[in-house]
Amino acid sequence: MSEHRKPWLLIDIDGVLNPDWSNSQAKSRGVRVWHATSGGSRFRMLLNPEHGKWLLAMTDVFRLAWCTTWQHEANGAIRQRLGLPELPVVEFDFASEDGPTKVPGIARFVGDAPFCWLDDDLYPIDHQLLADIPSPHKVIEVPPWTGLGADHLEQARRWAVEVASGGVA
Repeated sequence: MSEHRKPWLLIDIDGVLNPDWSNSQAKSRGVRVWHATSGGSRFRMLLNPEHGKWLLAMTDVFRLAWCTTWQHEANGAIRQRLGLPELPVVEFDFASEDGPTKVPGIARFVGDAPFCWLDDDLYPIDHQLLADIPSPHKVIEVPPWTGLGADHLEQARRWAVEVASGGVA
């Protein structure tokens, strides 16, 4: 599949790559506890280096982009710890008339390209606004108490293959 025809895989960080676990839960699962700084504040991050490998393995069917409130700080604070290259970033304006939703930023970013969005914290307004986006898209809600799993990426892969074959409208 040519690069410009691949759908976007939009990746949230908190709750998806940084699950809502205790330090002991993280250590028992082999996940490292990191600290990152954003906006002058220090955050505890539970990042699984395997996630970077899993996401890179998706680049045969997707273009990867950050879709997180970390926005451009994701490239500085997160990507290297996961072994990812610098990724494009979906930019948000949470002061918009739609309130706390990422969807207007997603719509601007993807244009008419198909996309799959991995996020843990969707609001009713997100689903309402997504219904107005004409390009093929899929939302995979990742529970923050589990974080990203292989099953989520398998769902995304199946969807991308279906889009590439013309099976998704």
